[in-house]
Amino acid sequence: MKNPLVPELLEILRQNSLSSESGLSAHDLLQQLAHHPVFEPLSELDSQPQLQLFRKNFLLMNGLYQLQRSLQGGGIYLSVSALESRFEAKAAGRADSHELEQADPVRDYFLDWSNFHETDEQDVLALLEGFWLRYFSAGELTDARARLGVEAGASLAEIKQRYRELAALHHPDKGGDEATFIEIRQAYEQLIRAIP
Repeated sequence: MKNPLVPELLEILRQNSLSSESGLSAHDLLQQLAHHPVFEPLSELDSQPQLQLFRKNFLLMNGLYQLQRSLQGGGIYLSVSALESRFEAKAAGRADSHELEQADPVRDYFLDWSNFHETDEQDVLALLEGFWLRYFSAGELTDARARLGVEAGASLAEIKQRYRELAALHHPDKGGDEATFIEIRQAYEQLIRAIP
């Protein structure tokens, strides 16, 4: 299935390559494409914001990988990642399809439309939970819980309440230590991100 974002992505990336040496993040691209008609049907998912964001991101990444594939054999290569997508000149003597011959599970995932259609909100929540569990190792979460003085399995309400208590005690505007307050804030953010 042809992705309707491809022409606009090509133009945005082309304009960016003329004005900047750095690429554009997925966030930057989504902001520039925010009013594209392909996103209108996703407004029905307003009550499921994680699924809505997943589908927007999927459409974007699928479009980038389709564009990358369509440029295969030309003099430029589209480097794609969530952090930075940009055009790169091909090195002399390098095979035209070298980059696309290498296995890339992320590219394969986003080029498979069944992942767009079959992924539901529970799947997205499971993906997010898995991401945060990998992102914050068990040791980091243990340290964060110790910093706030909450037990493993503490609810979101318990974590928020404990954070409010410690923030009130250690906030620099109330005579507390700034470094301690920052540690408390970081521990709080780690814990709330890790809650499914």
